[in-house]
Amino acid sequence: MKPTAAIQNPLTLTDDIRQLHAWRMPDMITYQHGADEWWLTPLDDALPLVRLNRAGLELLTAMDGHMTVGELLDRFGKWVCGPEGQNGCWHLERWSLPHYSLCYYGTEPPTGGHRLNIKWDLLLQQIREGWSGRKGFEGGEQLVQFHTRDISQHEGHFDTIETTVSHLFREPSDALQGLTYGRVLAKHLRQLGWWTTKPRTLIEVGGGLGYVSREIAAE
Repeated sequence: MKPTAAIQNPLTLTDDIRQLHAWRMPDMITYQHGADEWWLTPLDDALPLVRLNRAGLELLTAMDGHMTVGELLDRFGKWVCGPEGQNGCWHLERWSLPHYSLCYYGTEPPTGGHRLNIKWDLLLQQIREGWSGRKGFEGGEQLVQFHTRDISQHEGHFDTIETTVSHLFREPSDALQGLTYGRVLAKHLRQLGWWTTKPRTLIEVGGGLGYVSREIAAE
């Protein structure tokens, strides 16, 4: 069941808000749909799809932590940034709210503390949870539990949820001349000269269940 986001009034761009810096959130996918139309797809399926024109895309891109809300308002506020006539001011009043969660306004980016707490998506979840009144959004503790326990207990997780090429070819396959993805990867890395000096230690980031590392080590 998707979390239900409450409807909140637009943010009032007071002098205090105008002095804050703006960072765009990275948990989204942007793709061009037409000559002057982009779709913004947050990776949270409870959030709305957003359509932008070129000015809107430039507004979002300008949220790099260097520009203040006031500077963005002066630069884009009066220009039409959406295909349905929404101007830049309209977007600046809404994008930082949990219903959109496309950007963050603050004096500094969210950093520090436990390594999981610096993740932008966790910041978003904290904002959405506090705003909607709904508890139980995924946070740092839940992520730790998921990766240390839940994945291993739920058989077929990577077959139905996080399917990757490396997982699909974790066993020897005729499509790979009887090899696994890890073996093929290791062979190509050797051809590129990666193993000229035999490494003592390899670190795989985001290793999942470790099939690739195991096969590379075997190769």
